[in-house]
Amino acid sequence: MSGELSDEQLRSIFTEDVRPYVESQRLLATGGRSWPPVLVYTGGQPGAGKSRANERVSQLRPSLVPVVGDDLRRFHPDYARLMREDPLGMPAATAQASGQWIGMAAEYLREQRADVLIEATLRSPAAMASTIAAFREAGYVVELRAVAVPGEVSRLSTVERYTGQVAASGAGRWTPAASHDEAFEQAPRTVEELVAAGAVDRFVVEDRAGAILTDMSFFGFRDDVLRGVAREAAEAFDQARGVDKMSTAQAREWLDLAQMQVGRLAALRVRDADLLHTIERVATVDAAAVAGTAFPGDADRRRAVTEKLTDAAARVVRAPRQIERRRASDSAYGGSAPSTGPFMGPQSAGWGGPGLS
Repeated sequence: MSGELSDEQLRSIFTEDVRPYVESQRLLATGGRSWPPVLVYTGGQPGAGKSRANERVSQLRPSLVPVVGDDLRRFHPDYARLMREDPLGMPAATAQASGQWIGMAAEYLREQRADVLIEATLRSPAAMASTIAAFREAGYVVELRAVAVPGEVSRLSTVERYTGQVAASGAGRWTPAASHDEAFEQAPRTVEELVAAGAVDRFVVEDRAGAILTDMSFFGFRDDVLRGVAREAAEAFDQARGVDKMSTAQAREWLDLAQMQVGRLAALRVRDADLLHTIERVATVDAAAVAGTAFPGDADRRRAVTEKLTDAAARVVRAPRQIERRRASDSAYGGSAPSTGPFMGPQSAGWGGPGLS
């Protein structure tokens, strides 16, 4: 089974599998319900660290019942096959079902008057606004907690998550680069629109480590005032995501991690175009930006570090592209291309030595 599920299939799987899972999560919640009940959104682009943010807010409010789309993908009837045969395509193949089940789970928990935690990428204010409206009508207070992380950091984290899952289980979940970038670009606008519409009672910005950078309350604010504070909220969030907000130590750790991930992709012999494009961007554009923070005032060190990363990534990316060109050439001349298997690229060599910093 593949492709989008019918309404009947979605509802049937929710009733038989997803709802019992959500109910088990509700029974695990402790501390008693809030009054009035609370809906908390944790938001940020893929790789921003929302899972850790979920853990932190759940410690503050043990009564929260989490609704996380990635946790629901496994209920898709094609999930196991996708993870075996096409793990890079799994997120897109299960996106429709996961999104529908998030909405159904939220509705079920709202009917139970439970405190609810929903994870979001902040890509679409319209989708969030409709859910929030239903909770507000039911008497809920709404809190939005955004994780402020530079795009360079979260982009590398999506690579790290993929290679780590492959190492642990043989298959990894990949976030398409376009999905990451769209979420990063749209997040401030989503924050501004939700606050301006009066959909959020409290807005919190925290960094990846959990430090609170902004904490704004909008109880009792009218429309004209909300429009002004909405711009302030979006700007505070966006400014907190700059590479210049990284410490020197954090920037150097990022460069070491980038080196490690290039090496891991070399060992995996990845040939997925999107993944290769992402690591190429990490090792060039992103590395140049981060190196400025890692080695301020030391142009020679910045150049040496970025050139080393760029050269390493080029070796990882070059071989699969050469193979594809040969395949195209063979096909054009009626020849048969060699079998390459699911992964192809240079063998890992020389990695695992001293870090870049």
